[in-house]
Amino acid sequence: MRVRTSLSLLCVVSFVVVMLPSYVLAQDIPPPHCCTVPTGTAGSVVQSRIVMADSTLATMGMSRAQFVDRMIAVLMPGKQVSLVYSTRLSLNPTAVAAVSADGASPEAVTVTQQYRIPRDMMRLEDIEALDQLSVTDGTVSIAITFRRSAASAELP
Repeated sequence: MRVRTSLSLLCVVSFVVVMLPSYVLAQDIPPPHCCTVPTGTAGSVVQSRIVMADSTLATMGMSRAQFVDRMIAVLMPGKQVSLVYSTRLSLNPTAVAAVSADGASPEAVTVTQQYRIPRDMMRLEDIEALDQLSVTDGTVSIAITFRRSAASAELP
């Protein structure tokens, strides 16, 4: 029952965010302040965040890749979209000491590398394996976190 309520809430929020501004503009009436789409200044990026549970996706009958593709189709139709994700590599202290030329005491080092790949070049199984990624068209960025727990979807 909780999943159904969360799903209903997600549908209502999605309708208000995506459909309502378009409907109001189609009526030649400017939308109220709460329904306007934020616009950034030149060079800025509008950012959003979504947390989605795998159990919610299963209830909707969707995979992670299908969710990402449908979100892109609804929120960024016709735009060149890239997926951004990061990988982390931790190096142990002995490996760091071996490369350290200054003789400093060895400490663990974590290296993070970020990738930006056009959506049409990324395989479905690669998207399924990611727990965090961002979808961007250069002006709008949506960070998506997939949770493996039974928690419901959140829109922070």
